[in-house]
Amino acid sequence: MTRFSLIIIRSFGIASVLFFLLPAVPQAQQAGYVEKWLESYRQSGSFQQITAFTVDHERNAPPSAVDRATLMEPDQNAMYQLLQSSPSTITFIIPNAYGSDLELELVKTDILAPGFSVGELGDQAEDNVSYQPGLHYRGIVRGKPGSLAALSVFDGDLMAMAVDGEDVYQLGKMEDGSEQYILYRTRDLKAASPFQCLAEDEAVVPDDENAAGDRNADCKTVQVYFECDYKMYLDKGASTNNVTNYVTGLFNQVATLYANENVSIAISQIYVWTSSDPYASYGSTSSVLNAFRTTRGTNFNGNLAHFLSTRNLGGGIAYLDVICFKNYAFGVSAINNSYQNIPTFSWTVEVVTHELGHNLGSWHTHSCNWPGGALDNCYTPEGNCSPGPAPGNGGTIMSYCHLTSYGINFNNGFGQVPGDRIRTKVQSASCLASSGSTPTGLTTSGITSGSATLSWGAVAGTSTYTVQFKTSANSSWTIAGTTNTTSFTLSN
Repeated sequence: MTRFSLIIIRSFGIASVLFFLLPAVPQAQQAGYVEKWLESYRQSGSFQQITAFTVDHERNAPPSAVDRATLMEPDQNAMYQLLQSSPSTITFIIPNAYGSDLELELVKTDILAPGFSVGELGDQAEDNVSYQPGLHYRGIVRGKPGSLAALSVFDGDLMAMAVDGEDVYQLGKMEDGSEQYILYRTRDLKAASPFQCLAEDEAVVPDDENAAGDRNADCKTVQVYFECDYKMYLDKGASTNNVTNYVTGLFNQVATLYANENVSIAISQIYVWTSSDPYASYGSTSSVLNAFRTTRGTNFNGNLAHFLSTRNLGGGIAYLDVICFKNYAFGVSAINNSYQNIPTFSWTVEVVTHELGHNLGSWHTHSCNWPGGALDNCYTPEGNCSPGPAPGNGGTIMSYCHLTSYGINFNNGFGQVPGDRIRTKVQSASCLASSGSTPTGLTTSGITSGSATLSWGAVAGTSTYTVQFKTSANSSWTIAGTTNTTSFTLSN
């Protein structure tokens, strides 16, 4: 007879992690959480196959700005049907003229916080602008263990990222007015990432960090307020809707990288400047950061406030370790819409993910503040210590390895040490409410030699539960499946 010694129920509708029955010591979460999360959906249902692109064989020469790429024509009807049907799980097929098609196994996710809203700033300011959100998915590349994927679909637009362990693929609409889409590997883009970071440590708070394994069981979500400058508004066709689609689409990719580290983030609000903004006269990210903090103060809806600009300001900057210090919970990212008409989402994803990482407590990997000193040798150490070791398989998100031949490998995430610090900071943040509460009334019934039925009380706001179990003789967890009800039958 199988004995179930401990049951974990994860309510992914609100991203909470809940422990039951026997006491247990949580382990530091390893990167790869998205793959484990998706596995529970794979076991419980089928994935609808979606094909929305065909290769443009008449225009097979890649643009001059990229060494090789696949140009595609969209099937607008397929994209429309996807938006209308809004399936929970899909396999999204992306044609690849230089190898096997990319098959993305994806689960629909919600990146918008409860009460999300869009507003406009400027001469015609408005607090609640009508906006129809797109669909956002995250998951993996089929057949690629440890991979990551994100897809966002809007009315007339689509953007996707696939990280397969070796390369980062970007799929987006060309900026040349052709309505064509392009798939390319970021390493094939002839321009190097222009990203540079100036972490601002003025607001550093005392280090009261506990071990990552000591964090609370209840998950917390960091809510991010975005403010977009007038230049971005103009670059996106003077359309608040276009800006919002772009920001939510890139944020889905950022949030996927954080989700893979078991850190939950969501957009609480987006404001767009539709006339000249007060930061237009500032020529650097540091000056914009100071002005943004002074102007906005604590008057924003979210835990962190982030300013986005498409002006050439030179990378990004953010205050360090300020998640519960709203006077300093600010960051700035100067982003690139495109390079010679080619969408460059990965540059933007890199800088925004990196700067938010500073807000959440992480130093650069070449900082001497880490126990034992710098974690890599990708840049001159910040402080009085020797360079760290060379990264074995590319750098991590908080590194400067994009300035070297190592590059940054999104599959590496933040790396164990920075990731543990961020997870600990989020889970110990007193200003963040837990995303959910523990279900009550866990009972078992119908116990036989090969099965048992679990039942529990509903958690408000939760639509889906994932059940994991382990036997008394096994140290590893098995994902039993997902359910939309408050009961589940386990069987051998």
